[in-house]
Amino acid sequence: MSLQFDWRQLRELDLHLRPTQETDLAYVLDAEARPENAPFVTQWSLERHQKSLLEPDVAHLIVERIGDQTKVGYVILLGLTNPHEAVEFRRLVITEKGSGYGRAAVKLIKHYAFARLKAHRLWLDVK
Repeated sequence: MSLQFDWRQLRELDLHLRPTQETDLAYVLDAEARPENAPFVTQWSLERHQKSLLEPDVAHLIVERIGDQTKVGYVILLGLTNPHEAVEFRRLVITEKGSGYGRAAVKLIKHYAFARLKAHRLWLDVK
């Protein structure tokens, strides 16, 4: 399973997913720490997020509005190198709530996991 493809092909509700860059990590840390998100998200350090950007088993992705390139959330998927083709939907954090972005992001994640990665299973544990 590989992250190498044209991310602009995945669109839903004027959103797309793109790989997280080092310059996005301040946004990611802020999103995790927001009072409306913190009770539901295990806090990672900056170093842990940086490390995940380099791991071939991890897809660390930004949920972004296409029109103005505003970040509205981020996603972490694990198991990209899993021999059983089971991808873990580790985390979804949306910072602009009430606009349908979470639902749209889940559709994008499902499409990416099954159509692009050819996963047999997408699973998630809920805190």
